[in-house]
Amino acid sequence: MDREPMLQYSSTYEDGDPCTSRDESTFFGACDLPVIFAFAGWSVRMSVGGLLLADCSEPQLLTDYSANPFVLGQTIALGCVEVMGRSIVERIVDHLLGGGVEHLTVVATKFSSDVIAGLVQRGAEVILAESDEDLRKQVIRKMDAYRENGVRIVVVLKLDAYVEFDLDDLLQFHEEHSYSVTRAFDRHGAINLWVMDTDATDHHDPLTWPLLEGGRYNRCRYTNRLRHVRDLRKLVVDSFAGRCSIRPCGTEVRPGIWVDDHATVHRRARVVAPAYIGKRTKVQATALITRSSSLERDCEIGSGTVVEDACVLPNTYVGRWLDVSHAVVDGGTLSDLRANITVEIVDSALMARAACANRRGWFNGSEHANVVKRLGGFVKKTLSS
Repeated sequence: MDREPMLQYSSTYEDGDPCTSRDESTFFGACDLPVIFAFAGWSVRMSVGGLLLADCSEPQLLTDYSANPFVLGQTIALGCVEVMGRSIVERIVDHLLGGGVEHLTVVATKFSSDVIAGLVQRGAEVILAESDEDLRKQVIRKMDAYRENGVRIVVVLKLDAYVEFDLDDLLQFHEEHSYSVTRAFDRHGAINLWVMDTDATDHHDPLTWPLLEGGRYNRCRYTNRLRHVRDLRKLVVDSFAGRCSIRPCGTEVRPGIWVDDHATVHRRARVVAPAYIGKRTKVQATALITRSSSLERDCEIGSGTVVEDACVLPNTYVGRWLDVSHAVVDGGTLSDLRANITVEIVDSALMARAACANRRGWFNGSEHANVVKRLGGFVKKTLSS
């Protein structure tokens, strides 16, 4: 069946009160963050719907993870970060569509234009709610509409974790045990993944979902809870190691080395497998990319710089003769995963947004010995534990 993508805006409702609790009983978590729901409906032996919840917005800087570890900086959630060429939320949508979904609806309070375009291109309907309370009402309406249109079962997933599961196996488990609700678990406890019967109308309000009791499904193939930026790094490493189904975009030019469209690697640069070089990314002469490192789209790595066991997020410039190890870099902000600190680099000759890097401020090889001193003078410590 052909999918007809569409974009619509909901009517306006008053804003709900912000909540900051991350207790298990509070489904929305920190409601001052943008929130997304996605519904999916399909017919595989039975009429089934689905719902995906995520937090997304335009990517900016990394900041304090302690206040809300689901958030990468103030404006982007880990679930919306690009991992080897595609955002996690888009990969989840692809997983649902690949599992037999015919109709997918995304309901969001805020979404980046790039992600919206990607979801619509995949055949999703996108509804932009105007507040958290409006979003909640849209979710209830969609659940009611599923029931009225004969959709008997709904799969619900909150994207505070990356989860891979066999949809048919999950539905079969739910049906065989005659539960009205089934929730997934892993070795760390409950996951925000449910299967619900739409006939139980008390299941339609998302505020009740964490409180529902029923079956316990513990056969998910892979889970990563995305609670800290180090979990993002682990997801990349697990992908390279084949521990999850995520595969890099682009072309595998040599075993374990993927290069995406329009990326350029200088002939005197060295890339050691496994590694990923994103779209339009440039790797300059004598740079070294090694130990499961990923460079996302529109990045630039300066001459002589070593990127080891690290992720460089989109639109990031990394200057010359630097050593970036065991870290995640987003623009001018670096998270050291071993020291568990985040620092902001204010000298654009060292690190910056790719479009904002001051090319005249690049330093040459003779200045390499002064890099540590310059970092000491221009680094602002923003998090320490």
